[in-house]
Amino acid sequence: MFHTILLDSFQKIQMERSDSAIFHLLTGKKSSQTVQDANTLNLKNYFGIYKTLKRKDFDKEILYLMKLGFIKSNPHNTTFITNKGITFLQHHMENNKGLHWLSGYHLHQMAPVFWSRIQLFIQTASNVTRGNNRFVPIVDQELTIQWMKQFFVQYKGQLDVIFNDMYEELCNLLSKQPSQQASIFVSQLTGFNKIGLSKFQTADRFQMTKHDVEMYTQSTLHFMMNQIYEKKGQYKRLLDFIPNDFHKLPLTESAKQTLRFLNSGIPLNTIAKKRRLKLNTVLDHVIEIAFVDPRFPIRKYVSEEVEQQILEVTEKLDTKRLKTIKEHLPEHVDYFAIRLVHAIHFRSSNPTKELPTI
Repeated sequence: MFHTILLDSFQKIQMERSDSAIFHLLTGKKSSQTVQDANTLNLKNYFGIYKTLKRKDFDKEILYLMKLGFIKSNPHNTTFITNKGITFLQHHMENNKGLHWLSGYHLHQMAPVFWSRIQLFIQTASNVTRGNNRFVPIVDQELTIQWMKQFFVQYKGQLDVIFNDMYEELCNLLSKQPSQQASIFVSQLTGFNKIGLSKFQTADRFQMTKHDVEMYTQSTLHFMMNQIYEKKGQYKRLLDFIPNDFHKLPLTESAKQTLRFLNSGIPLNTIAKKRRLKLNTVLDHVIEIAFVDPRFPIRKYVSEEVEQQILEVTEKLDTKRLKTIKEHLPEHVDYFAIRLVHAIHFRSSNPTKELPTI
């Protein structure tokens, strides 16, 4: 699965970005370039789906794909997918449902929280309901542990009912997935007298790489979260495990602060001074907001005439390289205007489900 994701990424960047761009995309780097790549190159589903990926492991997989003849590099330090790679990609894209369940751009921050809550609750409830109150938590995140303590206080005396309801809801969701993918998820759960497998152990059991295990796990989590949120009445117990900001705009915390200033009518230069940021950083935030906010007022920054010029040049050159596009535009049209028009235009053709509630 991981190799399919890499090949799909290489096919979509079309040699306009380096290998590093894909690495930053998978690890969810909070940079304006990576956010722009995710949106304009149709790679949003993969954004931040593998935060723990190490660069040496990534490079190792790239070399492996080259040895297989699926990708090749050129003198310009970019990598492209070969016909052999395209054949492999098409086959696996058609035969792997899990790839189409990934929603990295919207869920990469919430999925790990949902996963840790599920893991800790199952471990805790399965032990406590059997009279064992002495065990080492499988999760060490303090925020998750505190959330679990509050959850237990809130539902004190209902643990058996909640545990059984949750079991039924999980079984229902997992029954909608390929059996192997569901088994990969379940094998990592810890319960009473049962230690969940690590990523390495799971990979060994299912004869795949640790990267595949991570991708299947993320796919399952994203599938579950979307199903739970869309069918709240059917998954009332599991809904409690989803972070409260599920429906909000997928923005970085810094961009959210800039948005609050913008909503108050404060000019960009003033925002930069008040926040002690470089103006370019604030402009990056504006681009990030434009990608996801359907109410973004583009006319405050770009005239209709300039917008049309940018779109015409972009279509004519058939490239997303900003430098190339700017060279064919009037001198007064800056990079910010080009990026903003691209953001708005892409969002219009790929509307987001989320509503701005900040």
